[in-house]
Amino acid sequence: MIKDHNLELKHKNNIINLDQYLSMKNHGLDIVLLDVRTQEEFDELHIRDAILFPVLYIEFYVEQYFPNKELIYVIYCRSGVRSHNALKIMESLGYKKVYDLGGIIDIKDQSILV
Repeated sequence: MIKDHNLELKHKNNIINLDQYLSMKNHGLDIVLLDVRTQEEFDELHIRDAILFPVLYIEFYVEQYFPNKELIYVIYCRSGVRSHNALKIMESLGYKKVYDLGGIIDIKDQSILV
């Protein structure tokens, strides 16, 4: 459960949906949105404000590029498989607030995609 700035989100297995992500963002929480797909997939379409960080680099470089383990990290990919794997890796490295947004293919709100 996320409790920051009077915002409370209930989630199961650290999985959140788009409405929960947008609520977090609208409440001004510091969120790092990571797209763990490939450069080609990212260039084709991604969520506004996302940072490309392919899942293959998570285990070896995430601590170097994102050293603050107390920030909120929201991760997504194409279908949810890579984001789930990235979440598990980040949790094993000690990140406290990692949430899986699932796959970009499930996002119906085209206004947040670029």
